[in-house]
Amino acid sequence: RREARKRSLPDTLTKQNWLYAVTWWAGCAYCGVDLPAGELTLDHVIPLSSPDCPGTVAGNIVPACTSCNSSKPTLPVQQFLERNFGQDHAASRLAIIAEFFNTLPDDD
Repeated sequence: RREARKRSLPDTLTKQNWLYAVTWWAGCAYCGVDLPAGELTLDHVIPLSSPDCPGTVAGNIVPACTSCNSSKPTLPVQQFLERNFGQDHAASRLAIIAEFFNTLPDDD
């Protein structure tokens, strides 16, 4: 979040937003492994280092396992998924991520 503050990016993610995300996913948004909420980390789908990053907002956050979060760092999500899991898995996960973001209220 330090990078977000340096760039004056929004930081509006609430505890309720995070709880909704981990409940909806019930695991890692990237690899799909089922994990309890306490074992998931917050990940920016569009990395904070990207000029297109909207910040730490519900519409840019998904839960990730430690392994995926640490191996994604600043990669665009599609590139990360294709490199680590292949094109078919990437396409599937990107569709599910889009579906998740479509469930969020419009005010985010």
